[in-house]
Amino acid sequence: NRADQFTYMYLLPKAILTIAQTDSIILGRAAHLLLKDAFNIRIEASLDTRVRNMVYFEHLEEDEAQRQIRESDKARAEFTRQMLSTVPEKDRWDKDQRMYDLTINTDCFNVKEAGHIALTAAKIFLDPKKQRACFPEEKSADWPGEK
Repeated sequence: NRADQFTYMYLLPKAILTIAQTDSIILGRAAHLLLKDAFNIRIEASLDTRVRNMVYFEHLEEDEAQRQIRESDKARAEFTRQMLSTVPEKDRWDKDQRMYDLTINTDCFNVKEAGHIALTAAKIFLDPKKQRACFPEEKSADWPGEK
C-alpha cells in the first residue's frame, strides 16, 4: 500500500548509507544516486542478450522474456525517479558528472569475465596508494601531459 511504499522510500536511503559505512557491495536499489564517492559499476546488455539470458536461465519463451524485461525496465526507471526525489538537490549528480566509474557490457563479456573485470577495477580504484586520474587535483605521474 501507499504508506508502506512511503516508509520504504524514506528508510531505504538511510539503510544504504548505513551499509555503505562498512566494506560492502550494494546491488541495485539506485544506490549510485546516494554513493557518489563509492566505486559504482553498471552492468548492461542489449535487449537481444537480455532476452537470450532470460530464455536460458529462467526457461521462458522469448515473448514472455521480452514482456518481463519491458516491465522490469519500466519499474526500474520509476524506482530510480522516486529514489532521486529523496536525494537533496545539493547532493544530486551534476549533468556533466558520470554516475558510474565502470560500465560493463555483457554483450561483449560473459558473467565470469565481467566479474573479473569488476574485481580488477575495484582493486585499482580502492588502492590507497593509487592516485586516480578522475580527481584532477590528484593527478598521478602517468597522467597525460605530466612530466
